[in-house]
Amino acid sequence: MDFNNWLLAELGKRGWTRRELARRADISESTVYMILGGQREVSFDFCSNIAKALDLPPDAVMRRAGLLPPLPSMPSVEEKERNLLTWFRRLAGPVQDAIVSTVQSLAAKVGPQYPDEVDGEPGPRTLKEQLAYSMVEDLDQLSPEDQARVFDLMRRLRGDEGERSEDGSLSVDSD
Repeated sequence: MDFNNWLLAELGKRGWTRRELARRADISESTVYMILGGQREVSFDFCSNIAKALDLPPDAVMRRAGLLPPLPSMPSVEEKERNLLTWFRRLAGPVQDAIVSTVQSLAAKVGPQYPDEVDGEPGPRTLKEQLAYSMVEDLDQLSPEDQARVFDLMRRLRGDEGERSEDGSLSVDSD
C-alpha cells in the first residue's frame, strides 16, 4: 500500500477528515491536499507532524513514506538455528551441558507439571515463565564464570549488550 492510501486508511480508522488531520498535525490544509493528491512530495517535517497527530513513531511514518529504508527482515528459523549452533559450539563444555539440560528440562516440563507455588509466589504458567524457572534451576549449578558465559550468550541471542554493573556482571531487569 502506498503512502497516500495508507494515510487515507489511517484517517478512515479514526474518522478524521483531511481538514482534521491538518489541524491536529499543525499543517496547512492545502499541504495535506497537495501531498495526498500527488502534487507535492512528502517531507520529513510533514511525516514528523503526521506522526505526532496519529500518535505513531515518526520513523514508522517516514518508512511508510519511503523517506527511510525499511527495517531489516527478521532472520529465518534456519538462520537463527545456524547462529545458535555456531555460538553453542564456542561455549565451554559445562555451559553447553547447562543449556542442553535446560532445554531437556523444559521439554519434559511443558504443561501444568510445575508446582502451583514457588517460594510463596504463583508457579510459572506460560512457556516463557517455565523456561525461565527451568533455566534458573540449571544456572544455580554453574560456577559464576560459566553463568557469565551463559548470560553473554543470551545477550548476543537477544541482539543487545544489556546493562552491566560496575563489577562487570550483567544486570537482570525484574518486572
